[in-house]
Amino acid sequence: MIPYYGLILWTGILYGGIKHVRLKDKKKTFVCLAFLSTVLLQSLRAEYVGGDMVQYLRGYTASARGGWLDPVFNFELIFRILIHTLAVFHVPRQGFIAIMSVLCQAPVFYFFYKRAKNPCLSILIYFTFGLFTFSFSGIRQMIAIGLFLLAVLQAEDEQWLKFTALILLAAMFHKSALIGIVVWPLSKIKVKNHIVHFLMLGAFIVEIFMAPAIIQVAATLFDSYNTIQFTGAYACFLLYALIWFISSLLIRCDAPWNLYINCMYLAAAIQCLGLYHMNIGRVGYYFAFFECLLIPEMIEKTTRSRELKLMLYVGCVAFCLLYFYKNTGWGYLGVSPYVLFWK
Repeated sequence: MIPYYGLILWTGILYGGIKHVRLKDKKKTFVCLAFLSTVLLQSLRAEYVGGDMVQYLRGYTASARGGWLDPVFNFELIFRILIHTLAVFHVPRQGFIAIMSVLCQAPVFYFFYKRAKNPCLSILIYFTFGLFTFSFSGIRQMIAIGLFLLAVLQAEDEQWLKFTALILLAAMFHKSALIGIVVWPLSKIKVKNHIVHFLMLGAFIVEIFMAPAIIQVAATLFDSYNTIQFTGAYACFLLYALIWFISSLLIRCDAPWNLYINCMYLAAAIQCLGLYHMNIGRVGYYFAFFECLLIPEMIEKTTRSRELKLMLYVGCVAFCLLYFYKNTGWGYLGVSPYVLFWK
């Protein structure tokens, strides 16, 4: 766990140091250095750090023996072409890990640069709330999430053709990305505070009555969804629901915040279903990402008092570190212990 906490500490030091240096674009410098630090940590890991990485490397080896369009495990078309291209150029296995790290992290940090008002806290939340941990293992879906975030930027500018193209491209890395198309209607819906409780009630109704039916539909698209497995992921659901509920009360429903709040609601609703199946919960990761932007904005909107804001920031950082320890310290997704590739 020490390397992960080291990355978190280093990111904080970078942010504090850059604030006191004369630079033309401090935000860009910080985000770029944080991105490079993150990619370095992921690139230097051993092959077995990250639950699915061994499987990806097996697929990479198999792709080197096949053709451009030959099926490799359950990998989608564009990902198969990508790994075969790397195999054709004889990219070593550690180089493969490094390239996958860049593809996973680059869109995420670009989105932080474009939209995060407090990039340091947003990146801390990303590191500690599960998505960063997931990027060590769920490579195809993490690339798809990154492309989804780029699509959201296009949706905010109402560039719907580019938005649709990016969603389709993301789906060619992981089919679950097709759910991102709902951003289109979500961007048009104005959430009013007086219907908050009705929306939450609706989420519970979906959980109780519709979960088996929705899992059955998902089984037609993804082979691994065909059984109900109660996960007990209450903490994740409650966290998503609480972030959505508080943000809907504190933050004005202006663009782009209205879309982010709607996405957070959808993340909570999907996580209700995720209580019945882990893979269903994974679909919610596309929308849960916006917690990284909503939490800092919630703190800013809570009070004008600098002292109280400082207390909230300190409390938020402490909670992030505790949440990370509780959810990752026991070896979640095979990321702990972290081992360097030469050991």
